[in-house]
Amino acid sequence: MRFRSALPEVTPRTLGLWLLAIVGVGAIFTALLVVLAGRGSVDLAPPTSELISFAGVFPAEDEDALSGPLGIAAYGNQLYVAEADAGTVRVFRPNGALVADILVPAQQAGSTAYPSDLAVIDRGCIAVVENTSQRVLVLDTDPDAEQPVLFVVGECDSTSPGHPTAVAYAQGELFVYDGVSHSIWVYSAEDGSLVREIGANLKPALTFVGGLTLDDAGRLYVADTVSGRVIALDGVSGKQLGVLPQTFSLPKGVSAGPDETLMIVDTFACMVTIADRAGDTLDSIGEESGLVDPRDAVWISSDERVYVTDASIGRILVFNVRLSDD
Repeated sequence: MRFRSALPEVTPRTLGLWLLAIVGVGAIFTALLVVLAGRGSVDLAPPTSELISFAGVFPAEDEDALSGPLGIAAYGNQLYVAEADAGTVRVFRPNGALVADILVPAQQAGSTAYPSDLAVIDRGCIAVVENTSQRVLVLDTDPDAEQPVLFVVGECDSTSPGHPTAVAYAQGELFVYDGVSHSIWVYSAEDGSLVREIGANLKPALTFVGGLTLDDAGRLYVADTVSGRVIALDGVSGKQLGVLPQTFSLPKGVSAGPDETLMIVDTFACMVTIADRAGDTLDSIGEESGLVDPRDAVWISSDERVYVTDASIGRILVFNVRLSDD
């Protein structure tokens, strides 16, 4: 007796249709992944003949604005933005594509964290100034981490800053300005233990620091907001090395710029000044470029662009910068 197979007979035509269907589904799935990966991305304009030119803005105008973007930092091809009013740190690609949202934990139930400044230690963790609890948190950058807070700076030896306002990272150390002692406390980035205190004996004393940055030579640049000064200190001893000659209206941020320059974000003047290390102005990005309430800036050398947070419009403004006309 012969038994008929329960499986349908597969003809070459049927097999071909199946293969086309599989390829079609695969193409749709791949396209969907591309769309999701590029969600929120914008087309940035290439450089022009001008040394500074507007490249774009994100989130795009047809997308929701950020809720009070303040501090910004970069690591590789990722931008980290402290979204203060939302209590989060948002991670973007340089083209504005959203990578992740990192929730900044509040100290007390029912309260909302207010992150204002941040520094990237490596791709796995960041240091965040959290104003609601007056702490500096070192967070895991994995948004799904079971323990998002790796440690609180200074908590292990009871030397936490009383009123932290700015943080910077360099060579395994975290530099934190403390508004109570009017000095800069330096901590180990491995466990948050206090290493040393610098800047306590400056004349005149520091008042309210909005931004900190270090260069490759170990010089610490301090944006003293109330006094309108940007001061250079030795990052180890705290010895004052100089003061930039220009007086600013309200310098909120200072960061390393292109070609060994500094970028000083002056909120009241609606301007980002690009100066050499001696403080001489080389160029600037002003209010005519769309700035309304600039708070911080970061330079990404791989694409020769400056990214500026603007708290009022809730967006990141992007500029092409070439300081030398080759």
